[in-house]
Amino acid sequence: MALTTEQKVEYLLQDGRYCPYCGSDELQSIGTGEYEYMSVLQKSICLQCGKRLIDIYRLHDIEEIPDDKG
Repeated sequence: MALTTEQKVEYLLQDGRYCPYCGSDELQSIGTGEYEYMSVLQKSICLQCGKRLIDIYRLHDIEEIPDDKG
């Protein structure tokens, strides 16, 4: 069953901490993120209900890293 818009919104409002299917906080990342044109896709699985998800992270800003030289 596909996620509803309401489930997606609630998941995002909770900062991706709870499974949008069962509400469990037992989400675990699978592997490392994969880069796909200005986005990183991170797979995860809910250890409670077994549903698999893909979080999509998009580039939205950049900052300079200060030199360590003081």
